[in-house]
Amino acid sequence: EAALAENVVRVAMHPADQVAAFGRLADAGASAEDIANRFGVAKVTVQKRLRLAALAPEIMAEYRAGNISLESAQAYATTADIKAQRAAYQTLQEEYRHHAPHLVLTKLQREKLRSDSPLGKFIGDEYRTAGGATEVTLFHDYSTMSDLDLAKRLATEKLETIAARLREAGWKWVELVDENRTWNVWQDYREIHAPPAEATAAERATLEAYHQWDADHAERDWDELSDEEQAEGERLDQARHAAEAAMSKRRRFTAEQMAAAGVLVYLGRSGEAEFKEGLVRKGDPMPGRTADRGAGAAAAPADKPAKQRGYSQALRDNITELRAGVLREVLREQPTLAQDAINFTLVLLLFTGHTHSFYPALPLAIRGEHNPRLPVSGASDELKAWLDDPEWRPPFLSNSLTVGEMFDAYRALSQDAKDAVVSEVCCRLLRSEPNPNNPDTTYNLHAALGAGVDWSMRLRRAEESVFSVETFWGKLRKDQIIDEARPYLGDEWAERAGAKKKGELAADAAKRIRGHAGWLPKGFDTPRPEREPATDAAD
Repeated sequence: EAALAENVVRVAMHPADQVAAFGRLADAGASAEDIANRFGVAKVTVQKRLRLAALAPEIMAEYRAGNISLESAQAYATTADIKAQRAAYQTLQEEYRHHAPHLVLTKLQREKLRSDSPLGKFIGDEYRTAGGATEVTLFHDYSTMSDLDLAKRLATEKLETIAARLREAGWKWVELVDENRTWNVWQDYREIHAPPAEATAAERATLEAYHQWDADHAERDWDELSDEEQAEGERLDQARHAAEAAMSKRRRFTAEQMAAAGVLVYLGRSGEAEFKEGLVRKGDPMPGRTADRGAGAAAAPADKPAKQRGYSQALRDNITELRAGVLREVLREQPTLAQDAINFTLVLLLFTGHTHSFYPALPLAIRGEHNPRLPVSGASDELKAWLDDPEWRPPFLSNSLTVGEMFDAYRALSQDAKDAVVSEVCCRLLRSEPNPNNPDTTYNLHAALGAGVDWSMRLRRAEESVFSVETFWGKLRKDQIIDEARPYLGDEWAERAGAKKKGELAADAAKRIRGHAGWLPKGFDTPRPEREPATDAAD
């Protein structure tokens, strides 16, 4: 009767009680291995239950009460740090009022690096050798690295070692790319390709055999061929692909190409260092051309190198960002103009081709990450600070509200507040480069937005701290400074200027030319082209 009652009305022990029982055994001195042998379970199972037994009491109480799932409790138990558990629990309770496992892991690992992440894979061995602190999660196949500064330093050193080898190989420049910007990071460069490798005798024979088979069967559809003919065609096609792949691996950039181009080094998603070779910066000549000649022009004699002309790439970067910074000021002052720019971009996006291939040419970025704003090359700290977006967040956005509730909060804003939101959104999506696919185009959204803008007045207002000697004049050669300022300061000044040192000359030109309202560096003049008047209503 007792056995029957035990089997009929017995209530299973709650998993939390099982966890607590394992914890009491451990507190009494039993090892994980002892407990595993005693109950016939795996040692790792005991370790997991002991980790759960060490949960913060309030989290265990929620688990007992059924307010959080076993998976959520295990997510909290991926760290043995009770303070970290409590902090994550309190944050999720306030922000979301629920404790989904992925949210728990996100909060706990915000200041940690997973060993299965690309960066974790890349520096795993070096991190352990350096004695970096790690923690086994037990409930997942990865561990966490808590010393982020050490991890980033090791990754940078490892990538720098790779970059040094590439520099020694003869590339003009080698740059490391931030791991958060690896997607299509080379879109702002022109690309050259290594010349084809010469085929071996076996590869030539393979390619000739394939082309001969293709020519012999060109008049017949694939379905008309016999099984033997199809099998032969597939075999030759596979051999052709293998030969072409082998030839592609043997392609090597020439010394001339390497001297004119560079390499981006970045961390790939697989956790391996990856390279993008053969990239030419804007403003640099393509291999075989001088800076100012077309593809068919003759190069300068070897004993008389071509004189560098025009602004340096660093200065062009500064001017491009300065122009975009002025336009962002204008957009913040004119919400209606910002709204028109957003609506116009949406129309282009909807009616003009596939978004994946078209969006780089849109006047506004689709999303913030499509328009990364990097520190301007060689810019002063003042210019960088002036270009940085202010810390700002739309007042109606909140993790505790639904989308519908946020929309209602947005509608409740005053019209002035709505205008400010629209202006700020447009500013943050405005591309610094008007048209990445064709940077020489003058009639673009930047030109349209800048119509009527008093560029000189805007720059004079910011000139003392932003448009400084370091920003513009210091990036010119001595002869360029004189040529730039001569039309405004006169021949007499230009003749005396030749005796000055460059730094002194740059400061003098900057000071004197501030009084000339008509002066602007090249790159701010963006006129609209002449258009024929419309001849009828349809036009």
